[in-house]
Amino acid sequence: MRLLFSTASLLLTLTAFVFGGCWSCLAQSQDLKAIKTSKAPTFHITGTVVNSVTQSPVPRCHMTATLTNAPQGPTSDSFETDESGRFDVPVASAGAWRLTAHARGYIVQALDEHEGFSSAIVLTAENPTLDVLFPLTPNSSIFGTVLDEANEPVRQARVTLQSVAPRDNDNGQPTPAVRGQALTDDRGHYELPNLSPGDYRVEVQANPWYAAAVQPSSNQSASADPSLDVIYQPTWFPGVTDSTSAATITMHGGESSEADFHLLPIPGIHLHLSTLAAAASSSSEGQPTLRFPQITPITSAGGALGSVPSTLSTAQGQVDTGGLAPGLYKVSWPDSGGHSTLIQITANSPRSMDLSSGSVGVHVSLKVDGTAVIGAEQITFIDVNNPENVFPASGAASPGRAGRRGNLQARGQSSEPRGQSSELGVDLLPGRYSVHLAGNPDTYLASLSAMGAEVAGRTVTVHGDASLALHVTSGRSVVSGFARYQGKPSVGAEVLLIPATFGEPESITTVRRDQTNTDGSYQLPEIIPGQYILIAIDHGWQVNWNDPATLRGYLLHGVPLDLKSGANVKQEIAAQAP
Repeated sequence: MRLLFSTASLLLTLTAFVFGGCWSCLAQSQDLKAIKTSKAPTFHITGTVVNSVTQSPVPRCHMTATLTNAPQGPTSDSFETDESGRFDVPVASAGAWRLTAHARGYIVQALDEHEGFSSAIVLTAENPTLDVLFPLTPNSSIFGTVLDEANEPVRQARVTLQSVAPRDNDNGQPTPAVRGQALTDDRGHYELPNLSPGDYRVEVQANPWYAAAVQPSSNQSASADPSLDVIYQPTWFPGVTDSTSAATITMHGGESSEADFHLLPIPGIHLHLSTLAAAASSSSEGQPTLRFPQITPITSAGGALGSVPSTLSTAQGQVDTGGLAPGLYKVSWPDSGGHSTLIQITANSPRSMDLSSGSVGVHVSLKVDGTAVIGAEQITFIDVNNPENVFPASGAASPGRAGRRGNLQARGQSSEPRGQSSELGVDLLPGRYSVHLAGNPDTYLASLSAMGAEVAGRTVTVHGDASLALHVTSGRSVVSGFARYQGKPSVGAEVLLIPATFGEPESITTVRRDQTNTDGSYQLPEIIPGQYILIAIDHGWQVNWNDPATLRGYLLHGVPLDLKSGANVKQEIAAQAP
């Protein structure tokens, strides 16, 4: 019995030891896991939001952070600042975070934002928290009154706000220019609120109220009172009709600026055109169906704007279109394969005119030589003498070499009828244009060749109908690195990649830009291969980098780069004083 008891005791002791040891190991494992978890860094962005003008705190400001390299990825919850403008935004991980602030009476803004660029907040395991000062810019506004020739208010006038921004991408595509629109009230008043700091221009378009007395009719146009056949020209502040003479209104945070207009009527210009008869008739009498031309006013950016002119009369296949102001118009005929042309009407044009009495445009057929699929929306032509004149291409997408049967014959020698949409094309006025390709991040325009036109680099001079081949290739480059100023990371610096051919319109002329993050890092993607000079200017956002003379001093201390196709260059750079 004693032996059995001893054996049982021993078993109980061993069992208790084993299970006790296991529970002890499990508890120790849980303790180690808790310790390890407690040592894992938590990432926070803290700081204070202040009014950029008065430096006073901005309470109840909504703060949100988004991971910059994953715009569809992690986003923090929205947090509000307290009465002292303080905030604490926890984020999910290390990385470069774009911090955005939004408060009533202020613009929506990222940290240290300039012209669409901002500084990301870089968090790491070694530095999981960063405290920042966030200056938030109050809204600005432009307001004014539109009066007619009798100093009476012009109601329902359309006022358009256009930003004056540089083209800072190497595709040459203009940044969307329209920043807002408003209609005047019964007092002729308008307001364009919630504006960011920047440079703006203001345009107004309106119709005289009494001009509505001239109604389209087959017999009324001849007997209508000529004093009622008037229009208001599109007018830019401070009262000019030429957009290149428009005044630039510079807005700072919290400012208001007044822009008044006084409109004067001018006689409307009439354009006489012939209708086209459709080949197939839809009428029961078997008579050809007439297709009337469409006349569309064209803005300086190549888009349609303004009221469509009215058809006043039709007789013997002729169309009398009235209400035209001096400007550029697109004349197109429906159901004719996209046939269209441009006509320039000036202040010296006759009151009654036809296509032959104006500056008629030319048609340039386009062929894309390359492997990428290029659509018409990716190709634009910019007038070298007036860069505000931007003409988009039209037509179906071009599949490059595959399946193309286009050629470089002059338009008049082509076997295809003019206006067929089987090929890309563009309507231009005679002149000199730079050609730009956008859309595909790795594709770029390598060179041009033409028949019936003169080519120099990326520019083409057209005198009449012609054919142009765009030689497209891929393999853009990337430049990234860090900028330092006086031995420390340069935060909020402007980094510029200047083409060595800057100032020569036949070559790459567009400056690429970025803003450094809180660790001094920058990245310039999608760069056309070529020779450049890299510079960084510490807080240099007031420097007029569009002026080659201003840049000359900075370029002397820049870093020359010869970027090959597909290159990924890492380059540290010393930032210069502004």
